[in-house]
Amino acid sequence: MTIQSNPPRLTITCKEHFWVSGLKRAFELSALIPLYVFVNENINTLPREKDLEFTIGSSTLIYQISKSNQIQLITGWTGSRK
Repeated sequence: MTIQSNPPRLTITCKEHFWVSGLKRAFELSALIPLYVFVNENINTLPREKDLEFTIGSSTLIYQISKSNQIQLITGWTGSRK
């Protein structure tokens, strides 16, 4: 059996504020994989270098898409904005 996979097109990086806010707030990272899938499927329609919000209800992430198609995590928190 041969399993073949394509390497990911996107990379995820974190701004320093993401780590600092994560340590202070102790938010979870369960939204990372859904965020990656969402961005990967919508990469051509998402704005570049603009703060965007992604929530799965239990976790929220603020991120940007760089000109080189990198997902840059800015901050996050547990729960949604509401």
